[in-house]
Amino acid sequence: MKISITIFFCVYLSLWGDTVEEHLKELDSAFERCKGTFAEYPARRGKTWFVRSAFYFLEPTLIRPALLRQVADRVEADKRIRKILDDVRLGFSWRSPPAEIHVPYTPVTPEIDGQISPLEWKYALVWKGGIPLNKEWQPNDENIFWYVMYDRENLYVSASFEDNDFQIDKKEPYKGDSFELFLMGDPDMQSYWEIVVSPENDRFTGWHMAGKYGERCSRPGIAPHALRTAATKTPSGFSVEIAFPLSALSSLKGAFPFPAGEFRFMMLRTAVEKNSRIRVCVPVPFLYDGHNIYGYMKATFNKQKEN
Repeated sequence: MKISITIFFCVYLSLWGDTVEEHLKELDSAFERCKGTFAEYPARRGKTWFVRSAFYFLEPTLIRPALLRQVADRVEADKRIRKILDDVRLGFSWRSPPAEIHVPYTPVTPEIDGQISPLEWKYALVWKGGIPLNKEWQPNDENIFWYVMYDRENLYVSASFEDNDFQIDKKEPYKGDSFELFLMGDPDMQSYWEIVVSPENDRFTGWHMAGKYGERCSRPGIAPHALRTAATKTPSGFSVEIAFPLSALSSLKGAFPFPAGEFRFMMLRTAVEKNSRIRVCVPVPFLYDGHNIYGYMKATFNKQKEN
């Protein structure tokens, strides 16, 4: 047994010596310059925990810089642990099932200009008021309206909000006052679109896929070519209109609107105050944030007025 251990360490030292860190640096350098090369696939895989853990196993000291890039100090670590445990406990005590709705068909195509015309949106399903995130309350009496409808080409979503003090983040709109829409074509695929629109029509879009262990693979900045958004400031706040092409929704059941027939979605309003306090509201009870795909509304396209 001692001879085997000795041979192992001799082989280990002859192969690696003190170069584990250099090999890791080589891999990180490859990642930075791999785009468009034949090495792109393995170079990107070099960032996975499966590969990194092999380096950390051989040289445990290398894991500390990686940890410090993720967690700055003990205070932040303690905060994250408390947050995840609080969220889990909240989820187990939650009683409101995901909302189920029927999305009406509209024979009237709305103009996507940010102005919610009553005639253009008269066929829409409408919610009034907002519910704070993580609260199982009835909608309040605020002057907030949410709309959804569809035709053969698009899903139409709009919303209007009261606000007299806009906090705009032009580079990252989701960090300022904004409206957010999350769309998932098929829950079995666990992939979904994110569209964020600010009161000045600054836009963030992205495509995400949720993994089994809570990880998220994202492609920020991409969007369907036919996606249209518009926002307008009003005397009392702002309004947003979105036309999302149904061809960009994926389902194992087929194309949208039919035969696929069903999808999942959620709408959120982020309000940022001058003191940087953030308030998020939704049309129905909903937990955590917009990436919580397990709590999205279940929507069924209504055929009644299509024929």
